Amino acid sequence: MKLKWFKSGNGEKNAAKLTLYLLGNPNVGKSTVFNALTGLKQHTGNWSGKTVDAAFGKYTYNNIEHKIIDLPGTHAVNSCFSEEEVTGTEIMLGSKDSQESVCRSTTIIIGDGTSLERSIGLALDYLEKCGNNAIFCVNLCDIAKKKGIEINFDKLQKTLGIPVIGISAKKKSDINSLKTLIDDFMLNPKNIKIKSGLDGDSVDFKNDCSSSISGRMQTAKKIMNECVKYTKDQNEKNFEYKFDKILTSKRYGIPIMILCLGFILWLTICGANYPSDLLAKLFGFLKPYVEGFFVYLHFPQFLIGILCDGVYETVTWIIAVMLPPMAIFFPLFTLLEDFGFLPRIAFNLDKCYARTNMSGKQCLTQCMGLGCNCVGVVGARIMPNETQRTVAILTNSLMPCNGRFALLIAMSTIFIGGSMAVQVSGVIPMLCVLFLICLSVVVTWCVSYCLTKTIYKNDNEIFALELPEYRKPEIAKTLIISLVNRTAKIVGRALLVSAPTGALVWLMANIQIDGITLLSYASNALDPFGRFLGVDGFIILAFILSLPANEITLPILVMGYLATGSMTEISDMETLKNILTANGWTIVTAINMMLLTLYHSPCITTLLTIYSETKSIKTVALSIVIPCVVGILLCLLVKYGFAIISLFM
Repeated sequence: MKLKWFKSGNGEKNAAKLTLYLLGNPNVGKSTVFNALTGLKQHTGNWSGKTVDAAFGKYTYNNIEHKIIDLPGTHAVNSCFSEEEVTGTEIMLGSKDSQESVCRSTTIIIGDGTSLERSIGLALDYLEKCGNNAIFCVNLCDIAKKKGIEINFDKLQKTLGIPVIGISAKKKSDINSLKTLIDDFMLNPKNIKIKSGLDGDSVDFKNDCSSSISGRMQTAKKIMNECVKYTKDQNEKNFEYKFDKILTSKRYGIPIMILCLGFILWLTICGANYPSDLLAKLFGFLKPYVEGFFVYLHFPQFLIGILCDGVYETVTWIIAVMLPPMAIFFPLFTLLEDFGFLPRIAFNLDKCYARTNMSGKQCLTQCMGLGCNCVGVVGARIMPNETQRTVAILTNSLMPCNGRFALLIAMSTIFIGGSMAVQVSGVIPMLCVLFLICLSVVVTWCVSYCLTKTIYKNDNEIFALELPEYRKPEIAKTLIISLVNRTAKIVGRALLVSAPTGALVWLMANIQIDGITLLSYASNALDPFGRFLGVDGFIILAFILSLPANEITLPILVMGYLATGSMTEISDMETLKNILTANGWTIVTAINMMLLTLYHSPCITTLLTIYSETKSIKTVALSIVIPCVVGILLCLLVKYGFAIISLFM
């Protein structure tokens, strides 16, 4: 398990006097409580497994420093699922430390006021295995009240035999009450009076997971029936149930999912055009002033060329092309996440993934990869075991990330949409990208099946994924988190690794040997291999040089064709089409270009993330080889398929 330190504004990173463990089922608001206690801003989503590492934070209350540990969501202290083993290990160590260490520790069991039965079940499991050194904190009480759910906290406290408090983590007053209860429980236990314990309701749990869950949940249901009353007809719940029947049905579930994804892509593609154009014009307007500044500083012309025509053009191109679509895609995707739609997607596709010896959670990692493969790689931590996690990491780069959309859209607009009627030509790029995403999902299934049958043999585990209740997303918060935590960080990493590449490409395009540039030498050397795949040497070279960032593939390619010596922006699709066709492009070249865009080596940022997650050179090497092999095979299939078709026409 990776342990992360998060600093709040209340203290330095040293030994805390009191240690708190946050324990709870997935999707009960643990991270929200963690943020409220520490003042930090972890991202909280509406699907299980969001917290995949133990997050550390600190806060000071009444001059006492508290260290707080937000553990991954779990269904039991000793879970049958390997993804949750880390929580059980930490909880057991924490309960042992509380007895043997001077540093006092306790566990805060976070419950869901709208669905209390499963939370009570986890509390019973903890009490049976770790003792009564815990506080039961029922979260989401404000939502429960709106739904007409009344909880008798006094009776629940007497039944469980531990302190119980009801809160809404968004209210500061409730958080202060929780902090006071924590200190009283840990430092002044005499202030808390609990009359009785479980009163004989305890179940004799065994090591077998299935039997313990059965007995524990029967007791939990009995306790809930005694402590919870419904003052309203649960019409809202009935509505959610009917809505779920549609979203998770065999007939409508997958089509709705595809339509929703298509709509997001359409908004991203159409909405990003205008800000991208504005940014490109802005950077073009500023370039002469940047050059003038370097001239004023008496920089050599050669160095000005590297900095302005190499680094500046590369960096500004990535910002103009990458930033607008990510600023649109990530917030829309996060809204779906917070609403609770993503677990439904995983549920719908679980059977398909099960046939590849994987679980539906791989679908969630692929959805993350649509924005950036780095996010999908990190998100693979939610997979049930290490084998499935590694396979999910290896196959995540088979999904097209945001950086590849621009090239896919351009190719589909020029060579496919251009032959359609004007009324539908604008929809063609969206349909093409949607088709390619579906193709990537099918390819992922095939590769996952091959990997789990050969290198990473895997016995598919039971797939446990709760369908959380639908929640109204916080739009303002979502926009801030998406733009700062996701978009800005990813663009920043891309700029960091692409700037040196811009300088390298400029040098290759301007250094000549016998009147031929290094760029031309390299492309000529790669041309036989490119022709074998149905493309050319410049295309292969463009993919190699764009390893730091996929966004610069197209400008490198245009620079090579035009021999301009610097990155060239072509905003007019007709002009781009003329350049490509003048260099021998056909429909086969365009299709294979799109296939290689989908299936080639991940960018450097993704490769570094893969190594950071796995610490394995072998996994990094496979993540390069696998998509390249897939791309080569598909290109050969298209090339010779078209050749065979032409013989009969």
